[in-house]
Amino acid sequence: MSRMPTDLFEAVIHNFGIEVRCICGHAVVFAANGLWWSFYVKRWPYRFSEARRRFCCTRCARSFGQRVRPDYLDATSLTPTIILPMPDEREWKRMIQSMRG
Repeated sequence: MSRMPTDLFEAVIHNFGIEVRCICGHAVVFAANGLWWSFYVKRWPYRFSEARRRFCCTRCARSFGQRVRPDYLDATSLTPTIILPMPDEREWKRMIQSMRG
């Protein structure tokens, strides 16, 4: 059995999605590559434990008028429900090559 990713870049390399789930039951699955790129551009940390702080539940925000952080963020093999924009292919290949060492 393979090891589960602990950060966004590992999830990209191993073709996982990123599931984010709130205590209210609302859950979404992000495509890891677009999410990783978004974090890279904003210079946010990639580790799941730190990345969790960058999300809030949209349903809870509408209902309660305040940010509610998710209680779960982890890699998953589920099909992504949210696909964020990617860089152009040349930039993407350059970034992957630099991250692999």
